Amino acid sequence: GQGTLAAVKAAGGDSNAIVWVDADGYLAADKDGGAPYMLTSVIKEIGTAVYDTVNDASSGAFSADPSIGTLENGGVSLAPLHDWDSRVPADVKARVEGLRQQIIDGSLDVSTRYDPS
Repeated sequence: GQGTLAAVKAAGGDSNAIVWVDADGYLAADKDGGAPYMLTSVIKEIGTAVYDTVNDASSGAFSADPSIGTLENGGVSLAPLHDWDSRVPADVKARVEGLRQQIIDGSLDVSTRYDPS
């Protein structure tokens, strides 16, 4: 992540951006250095997983079965576009939202062979 960010910053220009991972990188980045290059982030919603686990354990429903965070269950999300919002065309935003909905409703399969069965 940091190496990619450094390379994009070094390339300069106002059309270079990255997609961060794990958390909303924009919120943690230096507002004068890294934030301007953060298009968005793919967020692992760890708080949701922790909440669900504690809630299940407290109600006697805890299971050690593997769990996958999904768009549907709130286990992953896409961060706001922040500084890039006005620069991303509406049709691109609509297409991303359409893909998100297809993933949620299952019409776009994003499973892998590594998913728990």
